Amino acid sequence: TVDAAANSTATSSASAVTVSAWLNTDTVSGSAGIYSASINNGGASTPNSRLALERNGSNVQVIVRSDDATASVIVTTTNPFSTGAWQHVSAVVDVLADTVQIYVDGVLQATSGTVTAPGTAFPSSSSARTAVGSGDDGTTPFFDGRIDELQVTSVARSAAWIKAQHLAETGAFLTVGAAQAVAGS
Repeated sequence: TVDAAANSTATSSASAVTVSAWLNTDTVSGSAGIYSASINNGGASTPNSRLALERNGSNVQVIVRSDDATASVIVTTTNPFSTGAWQHVSAVVDVLADTVQIYVDGVLQATSGTVTAPGTAFPSSSSARTAVGSGDDGTTPFFDGRIDELQVTSVARSAAWIKAQHLAETGAFLTVGAAQAVAGS
């Protein structure tokens, strides 16, 4: 678990947020925190995340509280997690559009749940706590495995951008053929 920051402004006033990470999970049973940013509650620990990316069994789960109160829980229905292999996971939360999209290895996943994101942006206050590999208050559910290259951006990344990011980081974005000889040289 990494206590990422107190008073984080990663979601502050953002109308959209994209969270992405490379994950290599050791288990697909139970649940586990990947990234979480708490509501603003004066700095006290809370299990209520403003934004959380989690593993729920072999599915990806995103929890959003755009007003620090109303919770939306979106879960993949495709069981995309497997153990012992690196996978790129991205969650695009667009408060303005009331959407949450989840991608695994650059591919949009089918999900269940209803997005209810009051307002047009996350609150202008900072998150009291953020954490990587656990709940935002540093407690369970802990991630069992490895997390690499976690990125949190205050924009809604496009499907093409997420696919390109996955391909670039796997070496599949660009292919290079064999060397060619030039005639007459």
